[in-house]
Amino acid sequence: MVIKLSVDNNDLSDIHEEAFRNLSNLEYLDLHQNMLLVVPKASLKLPKLKKLHLSDNRIREISASSIPNQIETLMLRHNKISKIKAFTFVAKRNLTLVDLRNNNVSNLQKNSLLLNSIYSTMPLPNFYISDNPYLCDYDMQWLQLQNRINVTGQYPNIVDLDAVTCKQRFPNKTSHIARINATSSNFLYQYTTHCFALCNCCEFDDCGCEMICPENCSCYHDESWSKNIVDCSAKGIASIPRILPYGVSELYLDGNLITI
Repeated sequence: MVIKLSVDNNDLSDIHEEAFRNLSNLEYLDLHQNMLLVVPKASLKLPKLKKLHLSDNRIREISASSIPNQIETLMLRHNKISKIKAFTFVAKRNLTLVDLRNNNVSNLQKNSLLLNSIYSTMPLPNFYISDNPYLCDYDMQWLQLQNRINVTGQYPNIVDLDAVTCKQRFPNKTSHIARINATSSNFLYQYTTHCFALCNCCEFDDCGCEMICPENCSCYHDESWSKNIVDCSAKGIASIPRILPYGVSELYLDGNLITI
């Protein structure tokens, strides 16, 4: 009766769906340091599987349907994961540990780590999520409120939360800020157009209170609109945009063809 199978440190790029059909008692499958592009479907057919080690592969995405529901430990460190789909972990009621460090996740939405509150009486699973190239955008702001929103046990215990950093879009696009030091002004929303609730003229062409991002530019604001940033950097434009959104706080025109 095989309980543990190690096929690590090989050149596996694909595993047939029926590869483990005679291993119904398998509890630990070690596939780390291979060349796998996806979580093998064969793991879904192992009813007693508790630990799945997939670190050091080339996996790019995970979802609820790619991970066995009964899994307890999931190791995915050092992959190429850029997308964690919403509700990936909701049905994984036995989770104790998930390692997602050293991947390519730039945007981690709140629903990506959501758990099922029905099982909130169980100990919260420990998640590791640091060493990813997160951007300081609005979808990441929930991490600032992690301790506050987790009173219902709907989210995991993020063990390395204080080690999480995100890259600021402005003013220095290469600078990173630690999650623990970030404020609401560091997290930006991108917008193309925006009409404030008290603005009554947005349906007309000439409206002073409607925010419209100039063509070929990108626009961002923080939660309070104290930051209203227009980025037209390196767009090949020859002149300053004729119309700018009201209340612009920062305007970037570097790397263009503008002459005076």
